[in-house]
Amino acid sequence: MTTATSVTTTSLQDRLDTYWSGRAVEYHAHQVSGARAAIDRELWTSVFTTSLEGCGVDKAGALDILDVGTGSGYLASLLTDAGHHVTGVDHSPGMVAAAHAAHPDLRVLIGDAHAPGIPASSLDAVVNRYVLWTLPDPVAAARAWRTLLRPGGTVVAVDATWFPHGVDPAMKVPSADGEDAFVRTYDPATLGALPLGTAASMEDFAEVFRVAGFTDVTVQSLPQVAELDRRFGVAPGHESRPHFVVTARCP
Repeated sequence: MTTATSVTTTSLQDRLDTYWSGRAVEYHAHQVSGARAAIDRELWTSVFTTSLEGCGVDKAGALDILDVGTGSGYLASLLTDAGHHVTGVDHSPGMVAAAHAAHPDLRVLIGDAHAPGIPASSLDAVVNRYVLWTLPDPVAAARAWRTLLRPGGTVVAVDATWFPHGVDPAMKVPSADGEDAFVRTYDPATLGALPLGTAASMEDFAEVFRVAGFTDVTVQSLPQVAELDRRFGVAPGHESRPHFVVTARCP
């Protein structure tokens, strides 16, 4: 796992929050519209419900779940529809506002992935999608998540090796702050401050949870995402990257 360069966490987090707030409306619209939307929802329902099987000691049915970096509430909504009790947290005010607008019945709060503000030992699972790569301190975040879980609880994290060679300066992503906002935000200094920002292997992501004290850490590739990318295309400005799911157990 790479080591972050010296950038103050506060200023870095402010930069990230500002970008994702400006991106929120377009980000949500891309997830829920178009020919791929229903197929994606079916895929992610399957990935997460399968990964959560056996989660929760002496518990059947609904799980108490925290969706960290919930964004516009996509994953939290999906798991709520699957019958679970879900709280979403995100540090970007714009994303939380988008989640409230799209899913008014969801419990979505402003919260830091590194310190979500949830009572200790109160959860069966912590989940996230596309969050680990952009955390300033993923190991510290994972350690915090471990304290929130009941014994036998599970983390399920989906991500990809997005930028092993850095961000293409010509990349354009729709945002209220301009199509160059992503490139301006995730410049070399920012990527250098994110331990997984330029990770080249899914094992780098799994290692976060081993270092954080989890057991039964597994990582599995998700080739079906690449197949959908081939059939339907990818988000504007992005390219298809290998996806994977990491699962880890709280001892």
